[in-house]
Amino acid sequence: MPKVRLRHDGLAESSSAWTHPACAALLAAVSAYGVVVSHCRAFYPEARAGRGATTANMAQLLGCALMPIGTGLLAGLWPETGRGYAPVAYQWIFASIALSLAAGLSIYLSARDKPPVEATVEGPEPAVRR
Repeated sequence: MPKVRLRHDGLAESSSAWTHPACAALLAAVSAYGVVVSHCRAFYPEARAGRGATTANMAQLLGCALMPIGTGLLAGLWPETGRGYAPVAYQWIFASIALSLAAGLSIYLSARDKPPVEATVEGPEPAVRR
């Protein structure tokens, strides 16, 4: 098996132009974002469905904004070495991320499931041609 050398930016020298867009497309395909947003949307009445989707979106964005702040503060608890943070800092960072994911997953798995309802169209009866 050939050795893969890394460039200065950490990417493999053998990666082609389509590798990174393909990885991004794969990540989007397996992401649970749409499932979580639609699940949260189902708990709101049809007239307020947009608010349900927005609530889920804002919760996810808030988590994405707070996670680097928290992990940065956590890493600052250990002294920096000549090559960056101490290895134990990274261990605690990854452990905190794993615990956050486990907590979120346990909350999501314990949430009640609400099946979708059939959409009804209200309005005047359609005219019938004779």
